[in-house]
Amino acid sequence: MIKKTFLLFFVVSNLILAQYPVEIQKGLDKSYNLDFKGAEEIFDQYIKDNPDDPLGYHFTSQIYMMSYLGSKEFEDFSLFKDYSTVAIEKAEQKLDENPEDILTLNLLGMNYSFRAMAETVYGSSFDAFWSAKNSVEYFEDALDVNPKFYDAYMGLGLFSYALSFVPQFFHWAISITGLTADKQMGLEYLRKAYKFGKYNKTESAFHLSKVYAEYVAEYDSSALIIKKLLKKFPDNSLFHYQFAIAQLKARNLSEAEKSLNRVLEINHPKFILTNSLSNFLLGDIYFRRNDYAQALNYYNLFLTSTKSIDYTGIANYRIAICYEILGMHDTAMQYLLLARNGNLDIHDDAYAKLRSEQIYDNGFDENEALVFRGQNYLEAGEYDKSVEVLLEKVDSIKNDLVKARGLLFLSESLIELDRNEEAIYFLLKILDLGRNYNDWIFPHVHYLLARAYFNIDEFEKAEEEYKISESNNEFLFKDALQGRLNKFKRKLNEKSSIN
Repeated sequence: MIKKTFLLFFVVSNLILAQYPVEIQKGLDKSYNLDFKGAEEIFDQYIKDNPDDPLGYHFTSQIYMMSYLGSKEFEDFSLFKDYSTVAIEKAEQKLDENPEDILTLNLLGMNYSFRAMAETVYGSSFDAFWSAKNSVEYFEDALDVNPKFYDAYMGLGLFSYALSFVPQFFHWAISITGLTADKQMGLEYLRKAYKFGKYNKTESAFHLSKVYAEYVAEYDSSALIIKKLLKKFPDNSLFHYQFAIAQLKARNLSEAEKSLNRVLEINHPKFILTNSLSNFLLGDIYFRRNDYAQALNYYNLFLTSTKSIDYTGIANYRIAICYEILGMHDTAMQYLLLARNGNLDIHDDAYAKLRSEQIYDNGFDENEALVFRGQNYLEAGEYDKSVEVLLEKVDSIKNDLVKARGLLFLSESLIELDRNEEAIYFLLKILDLGRNYNDWIFPHVHYLLARAYFNIDEFEKAEEEYKISESNNEFLFKDALQGRLNKFKRKLNEKSSIN
């Protein structure tokens, strides 16, 4: 879990000022297009010409930090630490001469955030917390010098947001380092940096896009921000990957597929994990299209190319589902066993273990294929097809868990088609089943009831259902539902302010 927390600090520094040397700006542009070799050549020459300036060392350390995050190769981590150490030493020397040098304060804040990221991935969690503390202190010092230095809010916003995901057993580290964990504050700081900042605009855009998608379910806004970045940096596979995620969440499968194929076309040698995960997401796209044979191809490409156990559990689980639907039961059972071996710190893999055990022990219900097909049409944005598949048959399913899932997907599809009264009817049927189904369904039922009541102007009921959903939102994927609840809460507040 701690690794995922600091993965949000994937910082690609952009301290471009009009008074910065042209060489630095050219190197940064190459960095954004992930031309690391070209960027490093420029920064190397800058270091030779300006050996006491921290800029060249700082931006070179950024290259190796990015390379390490993508490759997990120790050599990249070691080179990052070497250049980072020199950059910090040179920057501190400049601060000795002028403690209010705001750009140097910002550079130090950025470089320590690089360290927090790299140290976390390396497994030095305690070092990462102290690097985070140093980073925050430098950003706060910059704001003390000039409260309108909005770029410092980007770093502060990232830490405030990301630290809110730290597991309970790491809260002592947050406490002794004096850091703040607050998702809403993080969002507001990132918005401020993106709107008013001058020097870290690209990073603010990238991270705000991620937070929009995760925290407030503003998928279209997330995609729009990344799309602007891609116009300037079309070879940045990370931006393409993030754009694909936003489009997947917005149920725009074709747009997501284009970006994922672009990632694979770029095939950056330092972003092996991103390349591999692109195959995984392409598997998801074909799974949602109910094209199980093609989904199998991409899931297997992911499994054979990844160098990590992350998401291998959920990939094996979905492979098992594909084989079961295709009528290859024995093969499906083999993959259900493999689905238990992913990274259980990742919610998808933990869910894969739970569901694979349930299906392996209890069998694959005869109606599972029907429900998966309906769910996939929903996730593909084909709501008419989802209703067509589920409406006539789902209510007669005997297995309560399978029935509840089917009714839930049917209800959401009906809401998307503005058939809200029908959705409410089926959602109440789920509640009539009692709680004889997985805990994640209950808060989703009340969230969808809130949406349906809102759509037919029954705002008091909508607010009541929203509160029930939020107070019961405790399950593996609670953050995803919370994002949708946060978006809905804003709609409720807007309606209240109008009335």
